[in-house]
Amino acid sequence: MSAASPASTRRKSAPSRPIAVVTVTALISLIVSTMQTLVIPIAPELPRLVNAAPSDTAWAVTATLLASVVVTPVMGRLGDMYGKRLMMLVSLSFLVAGSFTAALSDSLAPLITGRTLQGLGRVRKVRPARFVGTRW
Repeated sequence: MSAASPASTRRKSAPSRPIAVVTVTALISLIVSTMQTLVIPIAPELPRLVNAAPSDTAWAVTATLLASVVVTPVMGRLGDMYGKRLMMLVSLSFLVAGSFTAALSDSLAPLITGRTLQGLGRVRKVRPARFVGTRW
């Protein structure tokens, strides 16, 4: 009996697909940017659309930014603990739930709730460990 060589006992990693990774990352960045700026053009009309004071409707923008600032380091840490793929899927589910909530809202509270969920779904650049300390 011969001992198995270390090379044969290692798991084969998935083939690298840099073009697909860059394309998906660019598409996600585009979607997240659009989600953030989507409410800006309708900001003057928002008080009339949701029957609220102009000072209250400013929270539709602020809630998204505030939630994304809070969730970024938390998702980074959870990504290190449980895997970045799982955290990306969780973020995507927050983004989709927030989009549906905001799109179906007819008053200010559900709109702000939806925008907050969208902020929780914002994920900044997720760098694989091999790229830490390098430039893309």
